[in-house]
Amino acid sequence: MARNPVLILEGDGDAAAVAELVRTVAGRLERWDVAVRPHPITGCTVPKLDQPGQLERFVTHALNRDGDSVLILLDLDDGCARDVALRWGRRLAAMRPRKKVGLGLFVREFEGWFIGCFDRIVAAYPDYGWSRDGWDETFDFEAKRGAKEWLSRQMKSGKSYKETRDQVRFLRHLDFDRLRDKSRSYRHFETLLEWLFADERPGQPLVQPLTVETVPA
Repeated sequence: MARNPVLILEGDGDAAAVAELVRTVAGRLERWDVAVRPHPITGCTVPKLDQPGQLERFVTHALNRDGDSVLILLDLDDGCARDVALRWGRRLAAMRPRKKVGLGLFVREFEGWFIGCFDRIVAAYPDYGWSRDGWDETFDFEAKRGAKEWLSRQMKSGKSYKETRDQVRFLRHLDFDRLRDKSRSYRHFETLLEWLFADERPGQPLVQPLTVETVPA
């Protein structure tokens, strides 16, 4: 089934990179029939949408857009992804959306995946004058905040990480097999896209994550 989701994102700089991420990972799942809708809804964060009524307001706005589904894809700077998924799963199910609405969280930041594949990015862009001090393939890239700042510190003097310049180009050098092995948030992202393309089950809420608490009696 073809899909054309509306995205809910944190910043304008995420628009091109996250749309490409959706297309790339969908392709790896042999699903080529995805066309992310242009002009995503931005300005959203986990703390903001956690506030009463805010998740519902932005999702309603997205559901009224010209798309067949909604994907909420945000950095989880702090806190526990499972806790957010449980809270938001209940709230989304209570909305009884007429389209699929799915949640994906990057722990701690989307750029953490770049650190996980840092050797490939270093090889692809040597002109950044990288230092590899303190990094190897055992680096726990989802343990701490500050991925953007870490990337900037590894660049030569005068260079710094810029989302609008670097997100898409670095994304193209991710090792997705490595991420599947090392990153729970990446595995959840793959699961989210598999769910997006799956046929709807009669009587089941059109939300992901679907938990015991969100299944109607």
